[in-house]
Amino acid sequence: MTASSPDPLRVAPRQIGRYWLYEEIAFGGMASVHLGRSTGDAGFARTVAVKRLHPQYAKDPEFVAMLVDEGRIAERIRHPNVVSVLDVVAANGELLLVMEYVHGESLGKLLATERAAGKRVEPAIVSAVVVGLLQGLHAAHDARDANGAPLGIVHRDVSPENVLVGVDGIARVLDFGIAMAAERVQTTRDGQLKGKLGYIAPEQLSGKPATPAADVYAAGVVLWQALTGRKLFEAPNEAAIMMEIVQGDIQPPSRFVTELPEGVDDVVLKAIARDPGSRYASADELASALETALPPAKARDVSRWVNETAKTMLASRSALLARVEREGTETTEGVRAEVSRVSIPVVASLPGPELTSGGATMSTPAPPRRQRWWLAALAALGLVGLGAGISGLWMAQRGQPTSQEAAHAGGVVSAPTVVTKKEAPSASVAEPAIVVAPATSATAVASSSASTRASAKQPVATSDVKAPPQRGANCNPDYVVDAQGVKRYKKECLR
Repeated sequence: MTASSPDPLRVAPRQIGRYWLYEEIAFGGMASVHLGRSTGDAGFARTVAVKRLHPQYAKDPEFVAMLVDEGRIAERIRHPNVVSVLDVVAANGELLLVMEYVHGESLGKLLATERAAGKRVEPAIVSAVVVGLLQGLHAAHDARDANGAPLGIVHRDVSPENVLVGVDGIARVLDFGIAMAAERVQTTRDGQLKGKLGYIAPEQLSGKPATPAADVYAAGVVLWQALTGRKLFEAPNEAAIMMEIVQGDIQPPSRFVTELPEGVDDVVLKAIARDPGSRYASADELASALETALPPAKARDVSRWVNETAKTMLASRSALLARVEREGTETTEGVRAEVSRVSIPVVASLPGPELTSGGATMSTPAPPRRQRWWLAALAALGLVGLGAGISGLWMAQRGQPTSQEAAHAGGVVSAPTVVTKKEAPSASVAEPAIVVAPATSATAVASSSASTRASAKQPVATSDVKAPPQRGANCNPDYVVDAQGVKRYKKECLR
């Protein structure tokens, strides 16, 4: 990917799948990179970087397969020094690779800015950036599939443009689009060289397959150029560059930077040795050697360098980010409004059923599907108790034996209790309202026959509710207890 433009043209966002695409922030031969926003449930949104295949390639099965491979392979590489791949989307004739967004700039752009200003990067900062690059490459080389088998990933396009240095001071490798795993589908054309010519290892020019040693070589070239501020291979055409790679005279970096610590030349020259067997055995081994010869700067020092060198670009990008996130918030506002109207019932606060002229009613919002089974069970129990209460009232009116008498005989009362509900002074109803209380548990009811007899001798408490006015000799007491243990006021005493 090439560096981003400092003043991207404003474009209307475009929705592809669950992603909104905004301005282009980078451009490459196969795809462009855009700022994007992902949308999810409950109004969730996240800023991402979206790699979008160019229209002329979107219909080419070879390039489509390559980008799909990139998502499949890169997903297996999980490391702080690798830009994470989050999703691969095929929708509306588009193919997108969704990656985490990292606020920063490519090493290529940073080095070009320093050269234009006649400056060189501090060697310790170079060391920190290249060590991060090497650690990311090692994570890719060491990646394994779900069964633990090595994937054999080789980046094959290591260059300053594919190293992203964040404002957090962390270097990350990106664009594993041309990476290869042992199991991947062959997508490159016969004889086609992948990668930028100046960073291709000599053995690849002779037709040998790329190995992790080729990535080590390319990282060594990046190290040489970042230290010196120069191109390692400069020639008028590709053929001349290839000749320099194969048999050109390689100068040590101290030839151009005299203040380098002793031992740095040896590390760099071993990394870019023409014979793969003479190079470091792994990217991790090269990183260890570089840390020893040239101790890397701290992340905060790298962060300071990025913020100073890319000040103009970062200011423009920050303004763009603010607008994108603001517009993204407005886009998902409707989703959040819908979610805010969804209420989740809490068991402890569910209102009980009330007895009305139309029967039992519930004022609870419709619950989620996974909660309906137990709510239905509770409702069923309430209706059962309600039915028992109504049945008991009917039986009392017909003169059935009371459970108060059964209690004296040693019976157990376990049915729900019906009590009167105290009415407000302004209420004008002919009869008192009835509220059904939950049935007592079997454990509490069956405690002992002694406690049952004791409780049976005492009237059932009804809070501070006053009994209706008594009428006649049969109104003392003015209630009866039916066979289900429900206390019912005598009809004639309610007049």
